[in-house]
Amino acid sequence: MAHDDWREAKLSDIAEIAIGRTPARREPSYWDPDRQSDNPWATIGDMNHKFINDTSEYISDLGVQRTNAKIIPPGTLLMSFKLSLGRVAITSKAMYTNEAIAAIFPKEQADTEFLYYALPSLALEKASIPAVKGLTLNKARLGALKLKLPPLRDQRRIVAILSAIDEVVDKNQDAVDQLQIAKRGLFRELVTRGFPRQEARLKETAIGQVPQDWKVHTIADVAMVITGGTPRRERSEYWGGDIPWMASGEIHQKLVKKTKESITDAGLANSNARWIPKGAVMVALNGQGKTRGAVAILARRMTCNQSLAAIVPRQDTLLPNYLFQYLSTKYAELRRLTGEGARTGLNLNLLRQVRVACPPLPEQRRIADIVASFDSVIERSLAVIDQATVLKRSLTSVLLSGELRVSVGGKES
Repeated sequence: MAHDDWREAKLSDIAEIAIGRTPARREPSYWDPDRQSDNPWATIGDMNHKFINDTSEYISDLGVQRTNAKIIPPGTLLMSFKLSLGRVAITSKAMYTNEAIAAIFPKEQADTEFLYYALPSLALEKASIPAVKGLTLNKARLGALKLKLPPLRDQRRIVAILSAIDEVVDKNQDAVDQLQIAKRGLFRELVTRGFPRQEARLKETAIGQVPQDWKVHTIADVAMVITGGTPRRERSEYWGGDIPWMASGEIHQKLVKKTKESITDAGLANSNARWIPKGAVMVALNGQGKTRGAVAILARRMTCNQSLAAIVPRQDTLLPNYLFQYLSTKYAELRRLTGEGARTGLNLNLLRQVRVACPPLPEQRRIADIVASFDSVIERSLAVIDQATVLKRSLTSVLLSGELRVSVGGKES
């Protein structure tokens, strides 16, 4: 419950709103691909973090003049109100924006970072109203958004709490990113030169240099590559059985132990689904976002859908853990095989042609174990990120509604 010193306010009463502009694309002179004019121009795609330090495109001084674009100063809150509705960020430097982004300038009674946390859910809630649903918000609808506004001191205390959680997330994400870079670099070195040995010799292969006693195989040479299928959804008797069934969205796990859905014996018998053995390396053939080209390994036997490929290595040539690490470091290359279209994906034939450097089995095991040590640290940081994200979501709700009153020095204020 909100407190007596909280009040309801329309956004237009507590902030000024300005909309950006896009110079004509047909006029090359309006754009600055070489970044000579120091006019960063933000789009929704640049709003991936709390603070925008730079943008993917710049506009020229002429583009600014001809479109009458207004400069947005540092420390300004930006919010998207078209396409990706409710995405927010704060400018770290002066810049311009396109017409899908509103710049919000709070008056004295509102804090910029408080609005950063408060506005996204309000915008999405407004867009879900039947009278508005399916429409993008405009400047008038943005101004009409109503929010519960505590006194400035409470706004800043709420910001301090939520910002502290953001800082934990950011630090752990930075650690994950750096560890991933180090892991890829170490793995590339190991699969190019092997472990230091006296008089070790290298040879040229189709994938570059490898130690003399290593072999290079296509996946088809050393593994079986298969896919699965989906039982008909309208047949309820095919679903909810004891057979785990994996979808491509579950490949974010390194080691897949359980699945969200399961199928029955009848579903298995009457579809292209098939049993995939424990230790198979799974590759997403298609999927949204970063899913396509991602890899995982099965901790138990299960079935899967047709959006996943299962690679079952020959035990005398290729270890599953080594193959998993090898393909996980080749993520960008696997994605390049898929093409650029949103509907384009990998296929079994492309995957079978991927070449793998195959050292003797003892070296495969040693390489996989060394690289896996990075994964354990990465997974701990990812677990912290997940926990902090859940905490932030729950705290944001109760803090911004006034259900939980912030306090200083252990005393409620």
